[in-house]
Amino acid sequence: MYCCCHESVDAPYWENPGIIGRFRNLPGSGFLERFSALGDYMKVLIVGAGAMGSRFGLALAKGGAEVTLFDINREHTEAINQKGLEVHADGKVSVEKIPAISGIEGSGGFTHLFIFTKSIHTRAAMETIRPLIKDDTVLVTLQNGLGNIEAIREAAPRSPIIAGITNYPAVYLGPGVIRADGSGITRFQALDGADPAPALGFADVLHRGGMEADVVDNILHHIWGKVAFNAAMNTITSLTGLSVGLLGSTPESLTMAFNVAKDVALAARARGIDLSDEEVCDSLRSVLKPGMSSGHYPSMFQDVSAGRKTEVETICGKVLETAEQYKIKTPYLHSVYLLIRAIEDNYPNRKH
Repeated sequence: MYCCCHESVDAPYWENPGIIGRFRNLPGSGFLERFSALGDYMKVLIVGAGAMGSRFGLALAKGGAEVTLFDINREHTEAINQKGLEVHADGKVSVEKIPAISGIEGSGGFTHLFIFTKSIHTRAAMETIRPLIKDDTVLVTLQNGLGNIEAIREAAPRSPIIAGITNYPAVYLGPGVIRADGSGITRFQALDGADPAPALGFADVLHRGGMEADVVDNILHHIWGKVAFNAAMNTITSLTGLSVGLLGSTPESLTMAFNVAKDVALAARARGIDLSDEEVCDSLRSVLKPGMSSGHYPSMFQDVSAGRKTEVETICGKVLETAEQYKIKTPYLHSVYLLIRAIEDNYPNRKH
């Protein structure tokens, strides 16, 4: 794992010998020159600037990038432009100035397109931003679920892709207002054996903006680990109405969460990804630590509460497809999947 979050921040990453040293001898010529050039300019469009997109966009802006938030929710973008982005974080409230748009007309010149829509909207988002994509445009995804990388690669086969995961929480409170409590970690990788320099540069900017970020060399392992976490935590909080912390402090719900996560790990191992039961259970335990997100309600809970379509297909459904392909049984995962689907199919008939 190539970590940039623990290096000194007294110098930018392209002048940091600790980071440079790990990559100095990579195959190919001109590595240091390519790495250094990244520090000059980073223009980022956040595609899907809801709670998570806004939180990351703000961190990138604080880290020195030129950032624009893009979301089709015009009321949200207008509120940000008129009043600023109001951020509630760990008992404090701040208002941050950052430009926001609800359409891409007249926009361009972005070095990075950061896809933060829900995974069920990835293909539609890629079609919308297609005019902005050049062969050297870096596409970044930290989205939940499986299938996002494939959708992005299909829409932009020649562009470099940085894929990863994050466990930072965020909640949309209303137009122009988000909650960004707690801490977390973000991990990503430049795919297809690409030059790691863009990923390192992106991690450095996030770090300077106040977020922990690592560059790794086994991101599919981490993505499947995050899917195990979400399949357990998101579905069970949605079904029980418990916060993350209450789920973890209730033996029955925590046991169920462990069993769901283990089902996902089993499917991952069938695909050749070495994801252990112990690792996915430790991931669930990690959010119960002080300063993490134990009071948080995940996005699926928020979607169910609002009667919106959830990401259950990309989080659970894709894993169940893998289980069927390899003829393995995942009864706990199958159960929570069916229950979430039953809720989605009956939103108008539910009693609150």
